[in-house]
Amino acid sequence: MPAPTGVTVSIVQDRLYIAKGEASIVIENAGSDAISLTNASYSTPSLSGAVAWSGELTIPAGSHRSVTFPIPSTDCAGDAAATGTAQIGFATADGAASAEYPVADPYGFLGRHQAAECFAQQLDATASVHITDVTTRTTDAGLIAVLTVTATVQGEEAIRLDSVKSTTLLQPAGGGWTWEPATTVEPGRTATVLLEAVPARCDLHAIAEDKVGTRFDTTAEILGDPAVTGTLTLVATDAQRGALFDYVVAACGAPAP
Repeated sequence: MPAPTGVTVSIVQDRLYIAKGEASIVIENAGSDAISLTNASYSTPSLSGAVAWSGELTIPAGSHRSVTFPIPSTDCAGDAAATGTAQIGFATADGAASAEYPVADPYGFLGRHQAAECFAQQLDATASVHITDVTTRTTDAGLIAVLTVTATVQGEEAIRLDSVKSTTLLQPAGGGWTWEPATTVEPGRTATVLLEAVPARCDLHAIAEDKVGTRFDTTAEILGDPAVTGTLTLVATDAQRGALFDYVVAACGAPAP
């Protein structure tokens, strides 16, 4: 049976799914009639293994729907520029139908994801870098949060922590949008970096809905030959995340929920 016409497919990851390690296949129906999906599979060279979904999903004419999936492990040898294909199954008035579609990557998700995951693997082989503590301190300018980042190099190559980006929740107490630790840690050594932070905003609704405000993108370098630069994400633990939320509520002068 022929598959419906006017179908396009893309892969995206919005803020809601970053912390969950998920992404979505978006199926758009540009045809004049509703379509009914029964299954979908997706594969691309930069992800190991195929994504598979089955169920019942109706997409009205001129609309789109998403199928969300856990992101498979990354294939660092795979070409992130090759966005892969999706096989979509449909239920039609004449019976089952299926077709293969090229998958668009309109926001460059696959390339960013592969680069971050593969750099993290390289870094993990030589060093451990984590947020190890969250405290608060009162200064002349008011209450600030202090995040302790601990880096230990167990491998043979030194690392350098260059900069840490602010988030929707927190920014540097000294102003600007990035912390600049510029700290080198030699093999066999441990170093700590203190990130002094203040609220980036005092919109308590935004705090309640926050998804990525305690995930800090950090530019780092593995000082090998050649050196490798990339981005790792420092992720607060649940306890640290709670402490940071409590801090923002207190610093913004709002009563605790």
